[in-house]
Amino acid sequence: MQRLIATTTYKPTPASEARAQEVAERCGLIWVPRTDSVTRLIRGQGAEGAYVVGPGRVELRDLERRRIAVHAGTYPLVAKFGREHPLVRAVAPLDEPPPARVIDATLGLAKDAIHLAGILGCEVVGLERVRLLVCLAEDGLARLAGEGAAWSAGAARVSVEEADA
Repeated sequence: MQRLIATTTYKPTPASEARAQEVAERCGLIWVPRTDSVTRLIRGQGAEGAYVVGPGRVELRDLERRRIAVHAGTYPLVAKFGREHPLVRAVAPLDEPPPARVIDATLGLAKDAIHLAGILGCEVVGLERVRLLVCLAEDGLARLAGEGAAWSAGAARVSVEEADA
């Protein structure tokens, strides 16, 4: 795995700072308080990337400033198709009632889980073996659930478990 640090956005809240420290400990990352740009902090630690926690976002960043985060993605497009969307239809055929619970055995950034939970109204248990992605999914889903957007109810019905499917 690449060497990563954990830090915060500028002017972090106490909760953001505590979460960044928790992720650092949980994932074996180096905790670096925010004193400079993320890129400079990464370089200064000889790292390749950073887990950045802020009140409105959580993301993984690298030296090229590429970002990975949990977000709603194509939810509005998939929701337009509703039960007719191929993924949704594969999980819940139109002639059957939606399942109460679905297991997403490769959660990743939780896009499929959000789609299924939002469109079918079911609970989705997401399994992810990469601890850093587990933390990213936990943080991202909590943020999406609180946005009050079309995908928020779906994000609130997705739970994350660290497991190797």
